[in-house]
Amino acid sequence: MQENSTNSIDEVVSFIFHLLIGCIVVGGCLALLHGCQDGGLQPVVCPVLSKPCFVNTSGAEVFYAEEGLEFVAGICHSGRSLCDTSTGAFGSCQDYIPQGIESCNGADDDCDGAIDNARDEGICSAGLGECSAGVWACIDGATVCAAVSAPSAEACDGRDNDCDGSIDEGLVKPCYSGPQDSLGIGVCAPGYAVCYSGRWTACLGEITPSTEVACNGEDEDCDGSVTDASQCLCGKPPEPEVCDGIDNDCDELIDEGVVNACGSCGEVVEESCNLIDDDCDGLTDEDSPVSNWIVLATDVSGSMGPERVGAVKAGFEQAVIDVQLLCPCNSYTIVTFPFYEADWTVLAGGVEAPEALSAISLIASGGGAIEISYDIVKAFTAGDPTTMVMVADEQGQSRTGLREADISIGTSQLLVFSDEVGSYDVFADVEQLKDGLGIGAKTSEFIKNACNP
Repeated sequence: MQENSTNSIDEVVSFIFHLLIGCIVVGGCLALLHGCQDGGLQPVVCPVLSKPCFVNTSGAEVFYAEEGLEFVAGICHSGRSLCDTSTGAFGSCQDYIPQGIESCNGADDDCDGAIDNARDEGICSAGLGECSAGVWACIDGATVCAAVSAPSAEACDGRDNDCDGSIDEGLVKPCYSGPQDSLGIGVCAPGYAVCYSGRWTACLGEITPSTEVACNGEDEDCDGSVTDASQCLCGKPPEPEVCDGIDNDCDELIDEGVVNACGSCGEVVEESCNLIDDDCDGLTDEDSPVSNWIVLATDVSGSMGPERVGAVKAGFEQAVIDVQLLCPCNSYTIVTFPFYEADWTVLAGGVEAPEALSAISLIASGGGAIEISYDIVKAFTAGDPTTMVMVADEQGQSRTGLREADISIGTSQLLVFSDEVGSYDVFADVEQLKDGLGIGAKTSEFIKNACNP
């Protein structure tokens, strides 16, 4: 009994001893591990907690080192990759929106910078007639049937050209099958043709030359005279001659003493400026009133320079030559400014085209520096010219204190070429000077618009 008790006590003491030894060993190892950590073997610390990233079309992850490389394109935008602070490594890309397949929805699904640039989806019906063929297309975020061919004017071809569901509808044209020199002479008159089944019908309702009928006062053969040229042959008494193509007084002469110099009835037309001998006296446009007064003014200051002044001169010459062909009865005044001696110089005043061209050839650079463009506009438009064209490279200036508001003139009367257009656009049509290029053509067009021959 006593021996068994002794053995039990020994076993308990042995267990406690080994337990203490184990604790000492484990504590030493923990201390050693702590010493290793203090010795520099800790996990690497991330430079940032997250960084932008994206997954490309091949499925590969792309990471960006800088915040500035984040992007948004179409519906796509980059995501974020978070740092694992226990390992120092970045995780997979999260919260990004990748490229998709482009669809018709008003968005840039494939993130290529273009919205709804999906291909069409084949042939569809987009209308009537020639407009029936179309293709499916994406327009304003919706898939619609877009016509390939637009409506055109209806033609006599058996087709619905204007795409209204009807073919060759309402097509009528004038026609005349007789000799062209007889049309409108005597009783001869045009008719009309109608489009039917893609072809024009014969001429309907026309009156062509026919056999002359005596003593009815009609010109049936449409030669400009009637068989009963002498009414006396038809049993009528002589009458005073009148302008009607008949020998009224039975003297075997027709319309003698009653036709004018142009061989027609009535008074001779007065001469007008149109390059035609209106009064049939062998002269053209003589004594006709001037149809246009044109003022051409240009700055010749030092800032313009010889090249610009030369270009302006060439442009004015071109305009005079062009306009003279359409409006021959013009009066031209040629003005240059500034000069040291005076406000401006009139090289030619109220002259015809040849004298105007000679005056333009005298334009030369080298004038002064005070460009009194406002004063010139006020002075010359007071005389009510048909048109005025002015070249002034700098902003509007005045020696007499004029301002934009002091000049009342319609834009149909004045054209200005200038580098500083804002100084003139209140009262004039303004074009950018551009070293004189285009002055000739634009000046010609401006003057022709006001031409009234």
